[in-house]
Amino acid sequence: MLRAFQENPASLFGSILHCAEIGLSPAEVTGEVSLIPFEVRDGNGGKKMTVKPMLGYKGVLKLILRSGKVLKVDTGLVYRDEIENGLFEFIDGTEQKIVHKPNFLVTHRSNADLVAIYAVAHLTNGEKAIKVMRKDEIVGIQKTLKVENTLYFDDKNDPQNWMARKTVVKQLAKLLEKDFYGMNALEIDSRMEGGKIIVADESDNLQIKEVQ
Repeated sequence: MLRAFQENPASLFGSILHCAEIGLSPAEVTGEVSLIPFEVRDGNGGKKMTVKPMLGYKGVLKLILRSGKVLKVDTGLVYRDEIENGLFEFIDGTEQKIVHKPNFLVTHRSNADLVAIYAVAHLTNGEKAIKVMRKDEIVGIQKTLKVENTLYFDDKNDPQNWMARKTVVKQLAKLLEKDFYGMNALEIDSRMEGGKIIVADESDNLQIKEVQ
C-alpha cells in the first residue's frame, strides 16, 4: 500500500473518496470494502503499484439493505449429497421457492462437492427475490474478470465461500431497487473487476481509467 501511495497516489485518493461517496468503510474489520494494491504497466515498459476499491460481501449487502425495500438477505451453499438425498429443491417460474434442509451430518466438505449457491432477498412488501447459481456459472463470471482473485472457491482461505456468495448477491441485486449510490457502487465494482481503476484528479473529481 505504501508503494502504491508513492507510485500512484491518485488511485489511493480516488479509492478513499469513492468509499466516502458510497458510504462504505474500507476498514478491514467491517468487510465492506477492501483497498487492493496491484501492479499495472506504466506505459514506459515498467510497472507501478496502484489501488482498487473492491466491494466485500458485507458491502454489497449494506448497499441492498440501504434502499429500505429489503429487510434481509439470506445466502446458502448447496452440496452434492443434499441434491442426491432430496434435501434441496428450487422451484422456478412465476412463484419461486427454495426448500433447503442442510445435511449437518456431513462435517467435512470441500468445494469439489459444491453444486450451487443461492441468495434470497426478503422484501418489505412480503415478497421474495431469489437467485440460484450453479458453481460453473459463478466460475464463468470469475473467468471474465481481469483482476485475479484467488479467494474464489478456496477451501483454506475462504471456507464459507464469501467471495462466491458476493457474486450471487450482486446478480440478485440486479433484480432489486437501489438508491443512486448503491447502483453506482455496484457498477463501479464490476468495472474494477473488469480491469479498470478509479483515480482522483487535481479537483478531487473521480475518473474511471483503463489500465494495461
